Amino acid sequence: MKKLIIFDIDGTLRDERFGIPASAIWAINNCKANGHELCLCTGRSKAMIQPDILKLSIPCLIAGGGCYIEYDGNVLLDQRFQTKQIMQVLHISKANDCALAIETKTKVFMNEKACAIFQKMNKMKHKESDKKTYQQYQQNEQIRYENNLSQYDGKAVHKICLWTNGTVFKQIQRVLQTDMMLAQSDTYENMQYYEIICRDCGKKEAVMRVCNYLNIDQKQTIAFGDGMNDAQMLAYCETGIAMGNADVHVYPYADAICESVQEDGIYHELVRRKIVERKECYEKTVVAEGSCISDLSKKF
Repeated sequence: MKKLIIFDIDGTLRDERFGIPASAIWAINNCKANGHELCLCTGRSKAMIQPDILKLSIPCLIAGGGCYIEYDGNVLLDQRFQTKQIMQVLHISKANDCALAIETKTKVFMNEKACAIFQKMNKMKHKESDKKTYQQYQQNEQIRYENNLSQYDGKAVHKICLWTNGTVFKQIQRVLQTDMMLAQSDTYENMQYYEIICRDCGKKEAVMRVCNYLNIDQKQTIAFGDGMNDAQMLAYCETGIAMGNADVHVYPYADAICESVQEDGIYHELVRRKIVERKECYEKTVVAEGSCISDLSKKF
């Protein structure tokens, strides 16, 4: 029976340092050949999706954490905050000296503090990368981490990333009122991190919309993810798979945990669930193309 298989991008389908494992590309092509529907589901804006992901030609896209949905080029949802709300958020963040980033369909705008945080996090992610690997990452990365908030052009915003305290967050809540929801929150150093998106536009809600559009029952859904913004999606889908490299807080929401991205987790799990068929000759091919699959006979 036809399945809807949903893939988060960063940390799930794609390793930020090394790109997409050849095994995942092979598995995706075989899922297509077997008649399954595939869907990308990312917190990134459409314009920020990496070129190697776009080359996969997956027809269904959930972007902006669930605020934007398209299928085969047809836009099904494009939800954004009101410009006047964003201007108030900018005023509050500036008055309270907060780290702030806002995302439009085509660009990410951030202030100096947010830029410093993103750069520090990237440095930590790539601390073990050699020069060549890091340069390759920079070449493929579509998000530019720069102090450019002053260049914000008033275009519609679908995501707000804020590092502050609970008091300031409550001020933001009063501005956005019932138009917002939290995609995820966490502690960063001595601050609280809030990722704010439009109401009823999380990944879970987006998957529900796609199921309705494609007339696919929830019982036929499989989702892969690694971050807390994937948690509700994993819990909703009939089969939620957390990557081996996922945030440990994601695990309780998942039905199973597969190997990490670079350990060919997506390939292994799809073989285990008989979505794709394991064939040793294909494994030799994907190894030659850059996967780290070695001897799968010990696992199956």
